[in-house]
Amino acid sequence: MNIIDHGKWTLYPAPPELLEKLKLKPEQGIIFSRRDDTGEDWYEYRKKFTRGTLLATIHPHEGELLVAAVNADASGVFPANDYLIEIEGYAGGDAQAELSGKVFDLRAKTFTPSKVVPLKDNPEIEELRKELAELRAELRSRA
Repeated sequence: MNIIDHGKWTLYPAPPELLEKLKLKPEQGIIFSRRDDTGEDWYEYRKKFTRGTLLATIHPHEGELLVAAVNADASGVFPANDYLIEIEGYAGGDAQAELSGKVFDLRAKTFTPSKVVPLKDNPEIEELRKELAELRAELRSRA
């Protein structure tokens, strides 16, 4: 497996000339992102990718860089204030299920389990969800 670092990406307001080129209007609310080191716009940059590789957004969270979206189609990811990597030769199964939530080390280009507990696995969140469901049921019974 080979990992290519495509840098850090940041959201930005699109200049009028870009909106005109893309035949868009500001009120359409289109979000734009550009690569920090080159200034390239995501919608143009994503045309460089071909089938056969995976793209993954890497999101900074609580001191770690966590894998967010993983997709073989560039239109299935959007690096909004994230890092972007390309994965060549991935031999696993469902890359989104297998890599999402893992920590990515930019220097070593490795994936490791995260110390951050996902919300779906957090017992405190589950308890709050149960309490909320009980409160909703009680309110409905009063109505």
